[in-house]
Amino acid sequence: MIEAGVVVLAFYVLAGRTMKWDVGRHLSWIAAASQAMALLVVLFAFIFEWIAIGIVAIIAIAALAYLFTDHRRA
Repeated sequence: MIEAGVVVLAFYVLAGRTMKWDVGRHLSWIAAASQAMALLVVLFAFIFEWIAIGIVAIIAIAALAYLFTDHRRA
């Protein structure tokens, strides 16, 4: 999927912007914009996934530290 996006973006940069046929230029822009958005969504999801995992790990470490340092007897 990423390869297809790169190919479409490369086509737009190299040939789509300079097309004389107006419809072709617009279609190549639409295809390139949609592929760029798809790539951004995948990258943001990957980044936010790691941020979420890090936050959960920090909360878990803080909870364990609190539990192990609690010296009250029940």
